[in-house]
Formats: sequence, C-alpha cells, structure tokens
Amino acid sequence: MPQWPGFALIAFAMLQIVFGSAVEYGQRREGGPVAMAPTLHHAIGAGLLAALGFAELVLAKNAFVRWWFVPVAFVLTLAVGVAAIIAAGRHAER
Repeated sequence: MPQWPGFALIAFAMLQIVFGSAVEYGQRREGGPVAMAPTLHHAIGAGLLAALGFAELVLAKNAFVRWWFVPVAFVLTLAVGVAAIIAAGRHAER
C-alpha cells in the first residue's frame, strides 16, 4: 500500500488550519456590516484529516507510525487548529 495518500492528508490538514486562520483574520479585520462565518469547524476538519492520514500510514505499515498516533494526531491537530484560529482573530482585532 502506498504511503503518499497519508502524507497528502496530513498536508491538507495543515492547509485547512491555514485557511481557517486566514478566513478568521479577514473577517475580524473588516469594518462595517460583515457576515461572520464560523471558522472553528476548519480545526475539526483538520483534526479528522490528520487522523485519517496517520491511519493510512498505519495501514501502509510505516515503520515509524504506531496505532496510537491516530488519536494523538486528532487531539493535537484540533488543539493547534483552535489555538491558531483564535489567535488570528485576536491579532486582527488589534
């Protein structure tokens, strides 16, 4: 089983966090009446993508990835995503 889909899913998870942070920054930076779209779901999506990426690497028998990386990747990616999106919003309000 090839390992590149797992690495691609992990890369998409990082892009999801960057996109969510950019949207949050842009929304908070705008003046006037702007429709606020929820952005924290990008962190949940990134967590799921990272977990799926690590699960694929486990199934591909990667020598460095263990089964317990899957839930750890989900929780850590979720925490980093939420922190990055909230920080982008706070930075834009200054």
